[in-house]
Amino acid sequence: MALTRGADGVVLYVDGVAVASGAPVPGSVTTDAAVGLHLGQRPDGANQLLGDLDDVWLLGRAASAAEIAALAAGDAVGDPLVHLPLDEVSRAT
Repeated sequence: MALTRGADGVVLYVDGVAVASGAPVPGSVTTDAAVGLHLGQRPDGANQLLGDLDDVWLLGRAASAAEIAALAAGDAVGDPLVHLPLDEVSRAT
């Protein structure tokens, strides 16, 4: 599942395919937000995800439809701000 937010609006993707879209969201995305970024729940702790997160990619821009499809296929995209491969476990030695 992926969600993009850009000047044209928001788009929700499932398995690399756009399944829903909406109007642009007012306001800005800021790096100094007081509540931070929450994955799998709202900032107030409500509506927690019942499932697993596999790969988390955070880009500093809206990803294109082709990039979303590539991510769904397990390929990487360039210039991520954050990539958390949560399905990989490694141990420091």
